[in-house]
Parts: sequence; C-alpha cells; structure tokens
Amino acid sequence: MAAVTAIAARLEPGVTKPVTQPRHDAAVTAMLDGLTQTSKALYEPALTVLGGLLGAEAGKPPGKGRCDSTWCWQDQLWLAIEAKSEEKPTGEIPHRDIRQAGDQLRLLCGDRGKDSPPPGSATVIVSPKPAINIDGIKGAERHVHVVSPDVICVLAEDAAAAWDDILAGVAGQSGASLRYLIAGALARYSVLPTQVADRLTLQPVAAAAV
Repeated sequence: MAAVTAIAARLEPGVTKPVTQPRHDAAVTAMLDGLTQTSKALYEPALTVLGGLLGAEAGKPPGKGRCDSTWCWQDQLWLAIEAKSEEKPTGEIPHRDIRQAGDQLRLLCGDRGKDSPPPGSATVIVSPKPAINIDGIKGAERHVHVVSPDVICVLAEDAAAAWDDILAGVAGQSGASLRYLIAGALARYSVLPTQVADRLTLQPVAAAAV
C-alpha cells in the first residue's frame, strides 16, 4: 500500500500540484530517453524519476560515495541503485564498486534513523559489464545485486504503461476506488514494489561464484 498511497496522493482531487497529462508525458519521455544514455548527468536523474513513478520516495543522497538513487517505500522496502552507465560493456565490475555498494543500505539506515533496513531491501548495481571481479564476488554483501541497463529500461517502460492505464481511468475516481485502480495497474505491469525488487534481484553478486 505504500506505493499506492503515494501515487494516490498525487492524483486525488484537490491536491496542490495535480499530475497533468502534458507534464506527465514530458517527464516520462525525458526519463525513458535518459535511461538510454551513458552520461550520468542524464541517467541518474532519470532513475529518480522512475522511482517516483513507482510510488517510492526517490532521490540521490548527498555526500561522497553515495549511490545514485534511493527508492524507499516508507519503511517497508528500500532499494539503493548504483548506476555505472558510463562504463564500457567489456571487462569486469571492479572489486571497489562491489565494496562501495555494500555500504549503501547502512548509510541509508543512518539517513532514516533506523537500526536496520526493511526485510527484502537491496542494493542494485546497474552495469553493462559482462563479468564481476572474483574478489568482489567473494566479499559481496548478500543484499548486493547486479542488473544490465536493459533491465532498467524495460522496468521504466512498464512503469510508464501502468501510469497510462491509471491516467486513462482516473477521472471521477477518489478514495478506495482510486487506490484500487492504481493497485491494479501496478500489478498488471509487474511494478508493485515487491515485484520491482524481484525483477532487480535475480542476480546476486555473491552467488556468481557458485
């Protein structure tokens, strides 16, 4: 319900800054384009827009050595996204990147004043590289996973499609009926938070040595 409630808050009649179709379409177009780019100046903000479409509290944490976008569905589920969009699609993800990724949920706990992350939370490295350094694999935290940029692009397309369905049916909806509409669209395109986590955690780094 965390995602559904957050999205409903943007669509309920009378909200201060309601979602309009032109503004939404422009944001989605920019997001989808940004996620095909290698420049971090374009890629990283697109990740945060995607997190918002998924109903998460999304943003780039301040400070050196932090991940590129965090997606937090209240204190129910957190994903820390570490983007390596500027890397070449050759060679290995280096040990240092795996080690840095291992810190991200602990840092996020500090940001949010929590002793531990919610169950199922994960750090996801988005990298085009086809292999992982063996020492990185041996030392990887269990919550660290890797996906290709293509996985993120498909997720973004599904989130955009879910929003198309929501906006097509939102007229006259409020309260429970609006939440039902939102939940149905997210589930239909497999972009509920637990579904998103499942899609992004198919390749744990630590399991690569098996």
